[in-house]
Amino acid sequence: MMHQALLVPEVILEIFAYVNTIPSTQTSTQKLFAGLARTCKIFYEPAMDLLWVEIHELEPLLGCVARLHPLIYHHSRTRWNEPWAKDVEPLSAHEVHQFLRHSSRICTLDIKSEHPHLLSVIPAEACIFPKLKSLSLSTTYLNHFLPHMLHRCHLLSVDEGLQSFVTRCIALEHLRIYTPEICDGDSTADELSPLSDRIHWCTQLVTLACPMLDWATWKHLSSLPTLLKLRIEQGCNDPSSLSK
Repeated sequence: MMHQALLVPEVILEIFAYVNTIPSTQTSTQKLFAGLARTCKIFYEPAMDLLWVEIHELEPLLGCVARLHPLIYHHSRTRWNEPWAKDVEPLSAHEVHQFLRHSSRICTLDIKSEHPHLLSVIPAEACIFPKLKSLSLSTTYLNHFLPHMLHRCHLLSVDEGLQSFVTRCIALEHLRIYTPEICDGDSTADELSPLSDRIHWCTQLVTLACPMLDWATWKHLSSLPTLLKLRIEQGCNDPSSLSK
């Protein structure tokens, strides 16, 4: 029978605060939280919140889909980056609910894999990670991961999705944009113009790392009282971008 003390919310908070101080590897910590989630009903929600707070890649979420679980975690897969998703059918409307089972718990998300076809059934304007605070990804997935309170983002590519990103994420404070096709030193001012236009929408930046921008954008950034750190990833070969 469960001890009555466990019905007191403050006691639960103390237990999990202590668990967070135990030195361990990421794997052992995840096993610990998973074990706590199975211990009793009252432990389930706080344990799952901590277990899902930081996620790397989409596989943990896709693994919640019954059809995909054996493809992702099959014992014969020796390398995590094997192309398990090749020729796999997109999620159905029913499977989306399985995929989103724990999405509302995630605060930090890092995605380097490319499985956009699997999410094609999800509307582009849907915000499926409402608590997301830190994000690193290609803009392939951008429209799905845009909570208004996103504070930190690392983008690996730039396309038309960037406009919806900067206009929806009004609380964005830390932005890094690194794209090899722009940061290779061969970009012209015309190629950098779309990026410069998008940066104009960012009004709360504290730190910014990005390729070369145009003069109007430098002027905009110079007037931001919040901006404390600026880093240019690499130069632009067209000096006309700084003609003024």
